[in-house]
Amino acid sequence: MPDFEPTQYMFDTFRQPGEEDWEVYGRVLRLAMAKEGEMEICDMSYKEKVQYEKFMQMKAQSPYLTENVEMIQSERAEPINAGLSDDVLTIQ
Repeated sequence: MPDFEPTQYMFDTFRQPGEEDWEVYGRVLRLAMAKEGEMEICDMSYKEKVQYEKFMQMKAQSPYLTENVEMIQSERAEPINAGLSDDVLTIQ
């Protein structure tokens, strides 16, 4: 992608109410890079991204992981190894 120079036309055309020049430039540049790179725009906050990453890596600090594990454990009627003899569970 070539250099992206801000212009007055860009500020006038793409400005949203209450935005400063640097915000317009950042938003327009982000959209241009996403379009050129054929990528989707993700508007999650940084905090949500960190929580999602912890969840996907199965880290215990993730509130989503803790809630889901507790829910699964409460719904499970019997242990995973129920009905299997000890010799089946022994790793040789």
